[in-house]
Amino acid sequence: MGHLLFRCPIAMVTWCWVRNSLGWPKIPSSIDKFQVLCLNRGGGDRNKSLWVIVSGVGWVLWKTRNDLVFSKKILKSPKQVAYKSLGFLNQWQTLAKKEDRDNMEEFLLKMKEGLSRW
Repeated sequence: MGHLLFRCPIAMVTWCWVRNSLGWPKIPSSIDKFQVLCLNRGGGDRNKSLWVIVSGVGWVLWKTRNDLVFSKKILKSPKQVAYKSLGFLNQWQTLAKKEDRDNMEEFLLKMKEGLSRW
């Protein structure tokens, strides 16, 4: 699963977008690396929002691979993963507690800006 979520070419390009958008020092190559690289930079509430971001991006990577394997859907551009990730994360943001929504909104704005520069 580590390869699919962090080390396959599409995942690596996707994590580069997230890294550039959120100012991470490196792209995570595993959940453990994500914890070391990204979670030590914020506080508890910000960390919760980062976990949601990693979950959303991971979910889209998983679904994208399943579409390829089971439905033979070819990915036309890695940007598709980014747009789908933002779509999921926007939906999930509305389900968060008020204090968590503010952090999510900040991260999502940065990710949208990063996508426009990509």
